[in-house]
Amino acid sequence: MKTVVRVSLVLLLFLTVTTTLEAQSFGALRRVILRKYTPEGHALRMKAAVAIRQHGDSQTLRFVIARIRITSKVHQKKLATTKEVEERIQFLSQKIRKARRAGPGNVNQSNVGELEERRVELKDLKRASGDIAEFLDALRKSVAVIVKNFPEREKEDALKTMIKAFRKGHDPQDKLVMLRVITSCDSPSVGLFLNKLVVSKDDLDRLGALIAAENWQGLRALRLALICLEDQIWQVRAQAIRVLKTVGGKRAADFLIAVLAREDGRLKTDAIVALRYLTGENFRKNEHLWKKWLDKNAYLLAEPTETTNADPPPGREVAKSDGDPTGGTPGAAKRQEEGGGGTGFYGVETTSKHVVYVLDFSGSM
Repeated sequence: MKTVVRVSLVLLLFLTVTTTLEAQSFGALRRVILRKYTPEGHALRMKAAVAIRQHGDSQTLRFVIARIRITSKVHQKKLATTKEVEERIQFLSQKIRKARRAGPGNVNQSNVGELEERRVELKDLKRASGDIAEFLDALRKSVAVIVKNFPEREKEDALKTMIKAFRKGHDPQDKLVMLRVITSCDSPSVGLFLNKLVVSKDDLDRLGALIAAENWQGLRALRLALICLEDQIWQVRAQAIRVLKTVGGKRAADFLIAVLAREDGRLKTDAIVALRYLTGENFRKNEHLWKKWLDKNAYLLAEPTETTNADPPPGREVAKSDGDPTGGTPGAAKRQEEGGGGTGFYGVETTSKHVVYVLDFSGSM
């Protein structure tokens, strides 16, 4: 009876509050967001997380950032508990199957009872984890809108708040959200901050700075990528290549050819794909042919500005056919021979040094 009354009260509250939720004050929305998670109250908290975006001020920004940090910790704990329950279910299931093979009388009924309870618990945990993840995502998206709604004269204060939150953060996903919002701000402070970040001793900070730089666009993003092209961490170098591909232009192509000459494996492939995207050509791993083409045809490439990326060439759609070993362009088969082959299996080629073949004899395919 208590459960029915509780659900009815929640539904009544939902119907009365959601009609005017968007017009609610910061204090009212704050109280809804601060409520502890319940399945019945999830929809209301989601609406509040979206409605709070209308407020563009320091108080709202600091509150939402704090809730992101706390909610992220709650979500991580839920995921850890879910994993523990899944492992316990697996253990109990194996134990019960083993006992049944030995004979029906050998099955411990307490294990059977616990297994059923754990399955119910797992179902609730998965729902809670999913709801909390959705709520967390809504809060993260709200940050960018709140900053956008700041009065122009106060946006520098918003930027300082974001940078402070980034430095205090621990969750990589939350820090990346902060970085993306930071790069959406039009301020000289952004460039100074990112330039310091790409030479940070923290590997994740350098990687995050380049992921954010991809959204930042233009020559300013390209300069950040060039700093990291010889980084000791391959994931950072891979993201730097991605930024060059996104920004485009002759300078990006020049550096991609240099990357092609010194890298191997996956990063060499990334450089080839980026060059094909920028030029519409496909000389595979032959850097000499790439240089020769660029020397003669650099004028065909659009150039980026300080804040915008270069437009890709019209032939880019052809060059994107990565599944085709010859690249799908006229004369590509001949250029493939000139550029050398590499490791291949049934027409699928790779520049990687480590290849794993998986033979599936299960009969399930």
